[in-house]
Amino acid sequence: MLLADAAAIHERLRQTPSLTMIAAYTRDEAGNWLEESRGFIVPDDWPERARAFAASAL
Repeated sequence: MLLADAAAIHERLRQTPSLTMIAAYTRDEAGNWLEESRGFIVPDDWPERARAFAASAL
């Protein structure tokens, strides 16, 4: 199902001006959700914005 929505997800993230955290989950034998990994999707201009923010915080 997620692959069917990949284009919509890509478009939504492309229009998002801030970072987005993503995570991958799996279920254990008892049916509990366990986080396997996480990461961030950031806009192309994120490095410049992060440097500007760091400089203004000094």
